[in-house]
Amino acid sequence: MGDDAVAIGNALDLVGGLSATRGIVSGLHREIPTENGARLKGLIRTDRAINPGKSDGPLVDAQGRVIGIHTAIANADTAHDV
Repeated sequence: MGDDAVAIGNALDLVGGLSATRGIVSGLHREIPTENGARLKGLIRTDRAINPGKSDGPLVDAQGRVIGIHTAIANADTAHDV
């Protein structure tokens, strides 16, 4: 927690290709519900907004290692930390 992270993806599917945003890892081992009632567990939270189109892109650490894949966006109505 507190380490730099870079989110890479094709935000909003804009012309021009990939984009990257930098932030920090702000939480580990998070959990959120899915629409079908299942729960996603062991998630990494970052302080960067992940826009539509960046899902399925990598989250990399300062050494360029993939530490996660953008999987879900939580909102105030559904997000509950563990």
